[in-house]
Amino acid sequence: MKRGFTIISHTADIGFVARGRTLTQLAQNSSDALLEVMFERVAVASSDSKSASLRIKVTSVSRDLVLWKFLQNVLSEIQGRAMACRTVLVKNFGNKNGMFEIDAVISLKRPEGHFTKLDVKAVTPHNLKITKKGGVFYSKFILDI
Repeated sequence: MKRGFTIISHTADIGFVARGRTLTQLAQNSSDALLEVMFERVAVASSDSKSASLRIKVTSVSRDLVLWKFLQNVLSEIQGRAMACRTVLVKNFGNKNGMFEIDAVISLKRPEGHFTKLDVKAVTPHNLKITKKGGVFYSKFILDI
């Protein structure tokens, strides 16, 4: 199965370019890329540790900023709760009453063993712009590690 993102190198950090045919798919693939950089996802998924689900809902006047805020919220919930993340399920990325909104459910697990690949400190909004080419949305993020 082809992934909806590509991991890229950056001077002292790491990043990714995500793509999707819809904005919801773009947000899903962006969160998948973030988790891919942070965790050994197979180990997290196969762990028998307790899991918890948490809803994340963010809004902004800009679709670019709402995507950045969404990824920052995912990262903050993982770090603030000292958890590993198995999945993020993006339910919607839409425009409501002039505001862009992303609604998602994040599935967290207590870390048992070593799940972490890289310690991501922040999702940077540097040169953030959602573009659309050939019917596909693209976004590029640099992660501060």
